[in-house]
Amino acid sequence: MSVFALSFLSMGPRVTREGERLVANTSLPFRIATLFSWNKRLEACPREGKVVLKRTMLWTFTRTTEIPFQDIREINYKYSNLMPLSSVSATDAIDCYTILLELHDRHEIKLFSWIGQGEFENNSLYPDWVYWDEYIVDFTGTQANASLAFFELLRGMWKGASAPALQGNAAPSAPPLPRQKPGVRPAPPPPAP
Repeated sequence: MSVFALSFLSMGPRVTREGERLVANTSLPFRIATLFSWNKRLEACPREGKVVLKRTMLWTFTRTTEIPFQDIREINYKYSNLMPLSSVSATDAIDCYTILLELHDRHEIKLFSWIGQGEFENNSLYPDWVYWDEYIVDFTGTQANASLAFFELLRGMWKGASAPALQGNAAPSAPPLPRQKPGVRPAPPPPAP
């Protein structure tokens, strides 16, 4: 089976780096479809230790939410198949990957979703060889890789910013071992007298 990932088969936010900040904006095709009445912008900065989420609805209503990194309990990465009756049919999946912030009070804040054509799935009563033409070449979107890259960047910022706070309260650890060249064994201990 050959799977080819094509970017025009998926839709997700536009993600960039501006200095130390990770910035994500609602995708341009979605903004055009809503006549620019809807936009969501996320800025995450490890130095400031917070995530700023700014939402604009109906061109004028703006809501800004600031979430300090220490208020975040976990960053969740969820998948769902949006194709109706996919559990009993043979068809291409419609992947939806969603990133959510779970706060300490168990409240979840949805950041962004990546949606696109997924791989062919056979959940019908017929065997796979009936759909041989679907299995030879399959075209998918890039939503899986794009969402996972955003998730890892955001999680790395969050973990990196919270690591110094955790280290201050942790018990003292053993000193680090000296670095050695790969493939070099340490010298044997001196013989006992």
